[in-house]
Amino acid sequence: MTGWTQRRKQRNRWKDEQQVRMMKDTWKCLDSFRWKQNFEDLMNEEHVREELTVAALEATLQKFFAVADKKANECFERLESQLGAINETLVRHSQQLQVQQKITTSLQEQMKAAEATTARHDETLKQLQDKMTSMEDRMRRDNLRIVNVKEGEEQGNVLAYLKRNLLKWFPELAGNPPELMRAHRSGPPRKTSERPRTIILKCLRFTDRDRILQSARKTEVRSECNIISFTPDYSDATAQRMRLCYPVMAQARSLGFHAFLLYPAVIKLTRVLDFKDFRDFYLPGTRFGKMVELQRTCTGAALHISVGHPSSSSDFQS
Repeated sequence: MTGWTQRRKQRNRWKDEQQVRMMKDTWKCLDSFRWKQNFEDLMNEEHVREELTVAALEATLQKFFAVADKKANECFERLESQLGAINETLVRHSQQLQVQQKITTSLQEQMKAAEATTARHDETLKQLQDKMTSMEDRMRRDNLRIVNVKEGEEQGNVLAYLKRNLLKWFPELAGNPPELMRAHRSGPPRKTSERPRTIILKCLRFTDRDRILQSARKTEVRSECNIISFTPDYSDATAQRMRLCYPVMAQARSLGFHAFLLYPAVIKLTRVLDFKDFRDFYLPGTRFGKMVELQRTCTGAALHISVGHPSSSSDFQS
């Protein structure tokens, strides 16, 4: 009885354990089902939330893009209108530039024509000035300039003073006295301590003036230790050209040349020497090629050189 009871107890214990195990498995299944159901519900909720979020975002983005498109369209319209205005301005400026270019081309042509006309006028003016200078020199061809006569020595009558003293200075003129028309001093009166003014003498004929000049070259005239010089009377332009030649003539004379100044401003040099090649001779006191050579001839042992006036006094620097 004891063994049967024990077996029965064991059998009941086994049944109880099996029931407990079944209950545990059942609870596990139930728990698994619940978790799965909860997960599915959770996933469904997340999906719904995502759909709602996407829908909300889509609506928001649609509103934003609609506003952005509207503003962009407005900006593009403004830009198009501004670009159109700029394009119109550029077209207008391009047309104005074309007009200005035509005007500039016309002005350039006018300037070229004006320059050519000015050049012709300059040439004509130079010719007229040369003619005026020549006419003035011709009008003065009977005049003499007398320098270094003391102020007041003429005692108010220059013509009478010259008529009285010319024959004293040049006795060879007494046989045929020169006829003098008028005489005066140039410029306003000066003090006796200053340099005396030049006397301008007008002769009746050119031959009378030439005779006085020839006599003055032969005879030295002095008045109170002053050497009185006689020179032809030329216009200011010719006198200025001649003054540029004086330094060269002085240097040429210091080298033994006979220097002569011819009208209008030509230096003539002569010297009795044997020149093997007269083409190697250069005018003293000038740099080579500075003065314009007009004529060079060699006659026997005499060398004659005639040169034009220099362009400026700097040409005389050696």
